[in-house]
Amino acid sequence: MNEIADCIEHNVDEVREDIVKLVAGIPVKVKLSGYSAAEQQMGTRDEILSAMVVYGFLAFHNGELRIPNFELMEKYQDVLERDSFGEVREIVKSSKEMLEATLACDEEKVASMLEGIHDREIPFLQYHDENSLSS
Repeated sequence: MNEIADCIEHNVDEVREDIVKLVAGIPVKVKLSGYSAAEQQMGTRDEILSAMVVYGFLAFHNGELRIPNFELMEKYQDVLERDSFGEVREIVKSSKEMLEATLACDEEKVASMLEGIHDREIPFLQYHDENSLSS
């Protein structure tokens, strides 16, 4: 897991974005470059993701990758929360806070967090744009 965490942290061939999608529950399409652990070079995105499947860190079915269980999901979340992840770390932290506020039925905190995200992410001239509001 440490070698894979290093690959994620250093964003080797955009692997970090794939892991963020997987942690969010979004499957990632990929063409695996072999199934033998001995052949793994860990130099390209496909080689890294293939190695993760071989070692059981990801599940592969019908051309899509997923995180196979809750325990590994927690490990990936821990990796994404490292200080070196900057913006990704903040998104993960905010997401957890919003989930906790939602489960606690704290509608004021959820509304405040959504407003803050909207204010931060939507350009001023598009603030009341229908597409921006629906996002």
